[in-house]
Amino acid sequence: MFLIVLIEATAIVRSVAAVVITATALMFFLVSVVTAQVVTEPRLPQNASGQGVQFKSSFSEYVPYTEQSIESWREANDRVGEIGGWRVYAKEAQQTRTQDKPEALTSPTHPQTKEGKQ
Repeated sequence: MFLIVLIEATAIVRSVAAVVITATALMFFLVSVVTAQVVTEPRLPQNASGQGVQFKSSFSEYVPYTEQSIESWREANDRVGEIGGWRVYAKEAQQTRTQDKPEALTSPTHPQTKEGKQ
């Protein structure tokens, strides 16, 4: 008798499991249907003149490498000496840096002493 009750209980558990699995699958299907997006034609943004977006390749202004002529290092050093040496290049770089910075960034907000302390 115990065996018959056990067999019937097992059958009930299997049928309940089948119902739970079916309900879970149906729930996932319904959720996917509800959250599905409708596919429409993509819209291109229009600017004020009514034209579409214009594409410009990054490589449109690319200049390929060309080998430069090699000159004597002595001639190059002599030319730098005629210009005024490394100090002229350093002065040009310093002037470029000060011209690029706005006035607010060049003046410190907290004045400091020579030692770097307030």
